[in-house]
Amino acid sequence: MKNELKRLANMLEEKGIEYDLKSCVNGEKNGMNIKLENTSISAISHEYSYGGKDGLIEVMSDVLPYDVEGHLYAEQVIQLIDVYDELLAYKAVVDKKRENLSNVYKKHIQEVLKKED
Repeated sequence: MKNELKRLANMLEEKGIEYDLKSCVNGEKNGMNIKLENTSISAISHEYSYGGKDGLIEVMSDVLPYDVEGHLYAEQVIQLIDVYDELLAYKAVVDKKRENLSNVYKKHIQEVLKKED
């Protein structure tokens, strides 16, 4: 495993984030699947990946601004994960507010229907 992937693995372990190592090219452990809530991020570093020749990391996921981002250091991958966690927390707040608003709306409709009876 290349240095940046090793550094990323250490950082993930420090944060308690699970991952599985994988072989992408030449049978070497040159990638990992990072397990996040509701998704995963694939991180690779090999001669054919974006930045791999320089030992840097390429990541792929449906939660990234772009499907593939490359030439990343381990710290940058951790920042992407932290942003994803923040977005999940924000989504939870928005979902709760949306649910509360829906309940208020339903209650109002019931009151209007009672008045019409």
